[in-house]
Amino acid sequence: MKTDLAYGAAVVTITGVQTRKATNLGGSLVLDCEMTIDNKKEGNRVIEWKKDGLSQEVYLQYIGYQPILNPQFEGRIKLVNGISLEISHIRAEDEGWYECQYIVVDGVKDKTGNGTWVYLDVNSENSTTIG
Repeated sequence: MKTDLAYGAAVVTITGVQTRKATNLGGSLVLDCEMTIDNKKEGNRVIEWKKDGLSQEVYLQYIGYQPILNPQFEGRIKLVNGISLEISHIRAEDEGWYECQYIVVDGVKDKTGNGTWVYLDVNSENSTTIG
């Protein structure tokens, strides 16, 4: 998947994958962020997780600073395995598309990033978990 997004004054080209994961209400699940990170590129680094339909990021962290968490997810999310997102105490409203981005800001007009889209299916307590 390749997407061009307007991000402030810059355009970010994101190349990533789409996956689906499912879990039961009240459970925990890791949303994997599969991407290539270029550690040679100079610039400030940002880890961002967004959920489709929410105006505020789920998780936003400028490297070297404390993360900013969406109040809807506070106390229920953390980064694992690098920049993958673990959500615990899953709620029905957690279902939907999540996007992970690792952004390198290396100038006023140049931002590069790549990302992963993950769809989280939330099953009722009597459903079977897949994925």
